[in-house]
Amino acid sequence: MDEHARIANLIAFYFGPNVAQEVPPKSKKAIEAVSHRAYRDLCRTLTHIGTHPKKNKLLDETHSSLYGVITQLETDPVRDQQDFDDRHERWCLDRISFFKEHPHGDKNKKVDFTYGHAQKWINMTLKYLAVLQHPAVLEVYSYLHVPVDSIVYEEAEDPTLGIAVPRPPGGKKWSKLSGEQYRTYQEQLRGAIADQGECVAPLDWEAKAWVNRASRQ
Repeated sequence: MDEHARIANLIAFYFGPNVAQEVPPKSKKAIEAVSHRAYRDLCRTLTHIGTHPKKNKLLDETHSSLYGVITQLETDPVRDQQDFDDRHERWCLDRISFFKEHPHGDKNKKVDFTYGHAQKWINMTLKYLAVLQHPAVLEVYSYLHVPVDSIVYEEAEDPTLGIAVPRPPGGKKWSKLSGEQYRTYQEQLRGAIADQGECVAPLDWEAKAWVNRASRQ
């Protein structure tokens, strides 16, 4: 198997054929396929979404909204870190409100879509698009956030990676993070990674963290 076919097969396996046929992914269909993959990284913590009568609407419109985020990166370039952070926060808050506007039909089955869920969804989508070399995402690569989850908590605490950032007070689960808790933790990560001086961007540190974790297992 030649190199191109090998990589295409790997991409198809992970993201699906729509993405494998279009690298970097730019069409709505391909970017939404990447968002679908990102959703799989958080859905196990989104209780009762599987029985929600408007599940398809909630997911489809969120995938579409992420396509809008990426399109805006192209039509309205990000000015600086604060501009990126503001856009990121607006999207997260918008999605939380959207889920609240569409409660589960069964009052005993609340779908509590948190800031923790929102950050994981947008951050993983952007991370995947960076890996797939989407040009507009690469332009803002240094601004991208680390997708916060239990593995990041563990690796950030590990002094061998040189940052030793404690998890939020009370050992808060990533899927239960509030906006304030998330922003504080992300800023701590960003500052510690910058002080370390080895990584150009937070996602470079995260990539090293995953390799470091794998080497210990």
